[in-house]
Amino acid sequence: MAIASRAGASKVTAVTTPLADFSPSSSSQAVIPIPQLTTNQYQQLLSLLNIDGQPSAANFTGASHLFALNLSLLSHATENANAKPASNQWFDKFYNALKAAGFKQSIDDYSLFICSNGHHFIAVLVYVDDVIVTDNDNHSINRLKSYLDTKFHIKDLGWLKYFLGIEVPCSAKGIFLSQGKYILDILKETGFLDPNYTCAQPIHVDTLQVQLDVAQRVLRYLKATPEHGILLPLASDLKITTYSDSNRASCPMTRRSTTEYITFLGTSPISWRSKKQNTVARSLTEAEYRSMATSSCELTWLKFLLDDLGVPHSRLMHIHCDNQAALHIAANPVFNEHTKYIELDCHLIW
Repeated sequence: MAIASRAGASKVTAVTTPLADFSPSSSSQAVIPIPQLTTNQYQQLLSLLNIDGQPSAANFTGASHLFALNLSLLSHATENANAKPASNQWFDKFYNALKAAGFKQSIDDYSLFICSNGHHFIAVLVYVDDVIVTDNDNHSINRLKSYLDTKFHIKDLGWLKYFLGIEVPCSAKGIFLSQGKYILDILKETGFLDPNYTCAQPIHVDTLQVQLDVAQRVLRYLKATPEHGILLPLASDLKITTYSDSNRASCPMTRRSTTEYITFLGTSPISWRSKKQNTVARSLTEAEYRSMATSSCELTWLKFLLDDLGVPHSRLMHIHCDNQAALHIAANPVFNEHTKYIELDCHLIW
């Protein structure tokens, strides 16, 4: 059972002081005295006001209320330099409440909290003030909701249907993930839903024109397939398989290659990425091999995450790659002078 609930952010107290408390009264015409500043405080004040120059009495003549206001802001900022933002204070408060209830924070995903007691297992996933709760026992979920309601004012949204822009309809076949509403919002903002829409006039700068063509191509694809999504079937094997690839020197500006992979749990895609590599690959083999190394890191993280969820995975995890040279390097523990520069990445792949 999955329940999404939104905790009341109004119950979180932020340690901040309104700036109005430091503003001079508009009705008061009294001259506010300027305190004596040290050299360090003066330099901080100049940086705050974007003033260049050396300390002198001329800097303090006139507009005394402005300097008094900024001095108060500077003092307030200095006193609260170590204060945590409101979002961090909210998470700390929520963390302490779950810890008191017997939950343990996952070291692989800090937003995941787990409580396992015998045959009962409950997991809580937190994103800011949105919470997803899942369990194999309805009574445990009800107790947790009652407990959280005593600590925070929460709103029970029932069965999970929508979360972070992702629609989550459930059926007897499994869970279907889609972003139909999000896609329609994008198409509406860009005018693609207008039947009289015409593409923008060509741009003379070649790079911008290429980017515009790619963006419009993506939008045309989204317009034709708003109902597409990902099905996570109930009956699925727990075998983990990754398909890794690389697009060498795909970036026309930096000539860096692109790492691409997708990971399946059974027949369900659960993780994927397409990202530029940090360095320029000097060969297609190196680009493919670095993509395999990134895929290995992802598989390691997924294995630890499954262990936290009570699904230990002892089976071999397979990485598929279409570059024979990269596969030979991964299988060969001996490095020659041509492969020493990728030796550190090679230790990640077994």
